[in-house]
Amino acid sequence: MKRRTLSLLLALALALSLVSVLPVNAGAADKVNCTGWWCTDGTAYITDLKLNGTSLSGSLSGLTPGETVTLEATTIQYFRCRTVALLPQGGSSQLIYFKDTADPQVTAATFTVPDSDFQLSLSVGSLGYVVTYMDGMTIVHRECHDYGTTVEIRSPASMFLSKPGYTFQGWNSSQSLTGDSYAPGDTVQAEQKYARNTLHLFAMWKENGALSVTVERGKADMAAAKKGETVTVTADPLENYTFDHWEVVSGGVTLKSRTSATTTFVMGDQDVSLRSISKYTGPMLTDFYVYITPPVAGEHPQAPTVKSEDYTVSAYNWVKITNDSAVKMTAEDVFEEGPGILYQCRADLSIPKYIADDADKLHGYVNDADKTDGMDVMIFRSSFAKVKVVGSFNCAAPEDPTPVDPTPVEPTPETKTNPFKDVSESDWFYEPVLWAYYAEPQVTVGISATRFGPDTTVTRGQTVTFLWRAMGEPEPSTTKNPFVDVKESDYFYKAVLWAVENNITVGVNATHFVPGQTCSTAHIITFLYRTLGVGSNGWYEEAGAWAAEHSLLDKTGLTVDPKVNCPRAAVVTFLYRATD
Repeated sequence: MKRRTLSLLLALALALSLVSVLPVNAGAADKVNCTGWWCTDGTAYITDLKLNGTSLSGSLSGLTPGETVTLEATTIQYFRCRTVALLPQGGSSQLIYFKDTADPQVTAATFTVPDSDFQLSLSVGSLGYVVTYMDGMTIVHRECHDYGTTVEIRSPASMFLSKPGYTFQGWNSSQSLTGDSYAPGDTVQAEQKYARNTLHLFAMWKENGALSVTVERGKADMAAAKKGETVTVTADPLENYTFDHWEVVSGGVTLKSRTSATTTFVMGDQDVSLRSISKYTGPMLTDFYVYITPPVAGEHPQAPTVKSEDYTVSAYNWVKITNDSAVKMTAEDVFEEGPGILYQCRADLSIPKYIADDADKLHGYVNDADKTDGMDVMIFRSSFAKVKVVGSFNCAAPEDPTPVDPTPVEPTPETKTNPFKDVSESDWFYEPVLWAYYAEPQVTVGISATRFGPDTTVTRGQTVTFLWRAMGEPEPSTTKNPFVDVKESDYFYKAVLWAVENNITVGVNATHFVPGQTCSTAHIITFLYRTLGVGSNGWYEEAGAWAAEHSLLDKTGLTVDPKVNCPRAAVVTFLYRATD
């Protein structure tokens, strides 16, 4: 009996000892913990994170595996949580997307608690294009803009931002002030970007004791100076330019010498900006001659060449133009014959280092080495860096391989040998072309030795020259030339003076004739109407009626219209028929 009682006492003691080492919470061994969380875009974007209503300051314990829990994230203004990655220990990760709530800064996501401890990784996105204005590390202002809109940079005054003893110098996209700079009123485009790439602008300040010195096309011995200090500035040497004088852009300082490349001034109480002014004293540009190989059926497009050291062909392309389309050609394409097809070679000429004089305009000639009937291109100082040249051509048949006697034969008026491969006896302009070629004085030649260029549009300079020659090249009575774009060395010089003197045409204004401007059929018929003394009043309606009465446009397919370009073949035909 005593032995049984002793055994029961020992068993009871053992049981009591076991109870003392068990956890207080029944079933706690089945719980898991959220051991930590972070945000890949920076935890500063998240102001509060709750799991089932309990804030996650760092970790949370006592979660039941398999239960559904709600994660609620509160972010700073204009941002929202986008995703959360569930990262269990020894298990597969899971990406969960947050959903919007009534509060745009609060988003929520639900997930199932895994079987082991886990961590959370969150990412943040913006509600729009967010611009954050900073003064050092202090946020002054933050605003959100719709994507695709234009954002105007704010001034510090609009945000009540100031810094005693300093002057605001603008904003910078980098905290180190080495990024892109912006001034109030500048604009940026609101592009769609992630939160970490939205625009942060940091205020730039300059201590009031040091005023800035900036020099355009020159340098100063100090970038900032205090009032009363002496600053030395030196103009940059420029190739083909000679220093002329200094210009004080702002600051109101007095230079010791305005005309010395190196000079000094005493700093006042304002920022100073100077600019050095130089005059061009280098070589002047010359006229240029561009040769474009005319298109031949079956051949490939070729690059144009320019015969002048001052110019280079920087780019070119050939374009095939039909009634309903314009197609840029490649080097592998070939030219083809056919009615209604026009080919254009469009070339850009670059000018490497020289410029044109203010008062002069230069001339370029396309496929006209003799500078007589070529296309006239004027270059103005405002566009001296690049010149655009266009040559228009119809496609010619391949050259006849039959050898030709190289000995030239002087044609007689009776034979009138046709020198042009692009003019055939069946053409309506055949006789007018030969008449113009063999006339005394000669009205015109071809655009080359073997091509007349019947479809090439005429210019004002060419037109008055054709008329002047057809009238026997009368000497103008005036020697006063009012046009700055007509020189005595130009082939059309006397023709222009004669035409203006006889009220055939005038300049486009008091000082410009613009000889390179193309002419319409309305221009040509009106000029011819006035040249022959039929009449001088009105515009093309009166002259057009006269032309129709005398059948000047028969078989040409043209109408008297200011919108219809007039080709060379039509001009000589009108002259031939009107003077016959």
